[in-house]
Amino acid sequence: MRPHSSVLIIGVCSLSNLVAFGQVLDVDGDQKVGPHEAIAVVQEWKQETVAPDAHDHLGQTWTGEGSPLKLRGGFEERVIPIQADASKIGILPFQKRPSAPLILESTSSGGFGLKVSSKGLGIQVSSEGPDLILTGDKAIIAATDDDYENLSILCDNNVYLHLDHNQDNPHTSGFYIFGRNGFSVFELSEDGNLWIKGTLTASNFSAKEEKSGDTLSRDGMTAGEPLDYSSGNVLLDEKGEAWVPLPPSLEACHTDFRYHLTCVGGFAPVHVAEEVKDNRFKISGGTPGLKVSWQVSGVRQIPETD
Repeated sequence: MRPHSSVLIIGVCSLSNLVAFGQVLDVDGDQKVGPHEAIAVVQEWKQETVAPDAHDHLGQTWTGEGSPLKLRGGFEERVIPIQADASKIGILPFQKRPSAPLILESTSSGGFGLKVSSKGLGIQVSSEGPDLILTGDKAIIAATDDDYENLSILCDNNVYLHLDHNQDNPHTSGFYIFGRNGFSVFELSEDGNLWIKGTLTASNFSAKEEKSGDTLSRDGMTAGEPLDYSSGNVLLDEKGEAWVPLPPSLEACHTDFRYHLTCVGGFAPVHVAEEVKDNRFKISGGTPGLKVSWQVSGVRQIPETD
């Protein structure tokens, strides 16, 4: 890297009387001091470098060729004066601001603030704090405007989405997916409530509902028609009968119920004495103490969409 003349202007400012003065130096060594010294500095900085790692000039493209540009240092907090009314006389107030090794600030309204092009991995960020903090007036992350452009997330392990990270109150954080009409089609609240506009199709699913201290398993399956079913075991009373409680949502959201009963440890002509009503149904025809496995399925009612 070629040596440069050290300083163009040296300035000193007194905070007490706010008086500044400077000294102009002979930059180009012609034994004359004048405005052309500034031109000499500009020309000096715009010259081409003489080595791959001599990144000390403006207005050039840096070619690494195996020698990356590295910014390394402590970059601790710095104390800077706060802008104050010039008419007021006194000592300027100061405040601390965190320093950064690299600040890229674009004042143009269009284009890219930072553009990275790479044949390998694009950007790698490593930090003891948050690895990457993005802020902006519009979308934080967006795919390009090209037709059929995809936004993909590739991961070899888990993908975590933290809702309500600061644990504020009220709990209003959620994960939303919006459709083409601008309305949400998928909502997941921080409390675990899930809402989907449209039809949910799955090969199987399971859930549990607590009621009166008992846990009822609710499983769903896909078939020619949307079926949900509940199942469990029950012991028959001294009359060989039993009322089986069902989740409230089963009767409220389903019709055309189907039943399946299986005796365990014995045989009896058990049957459904009363069909589903008030979130329960009745089994009869067994012997006292007989264990019966039961299953009730219903056709799920899909609400009409606009």
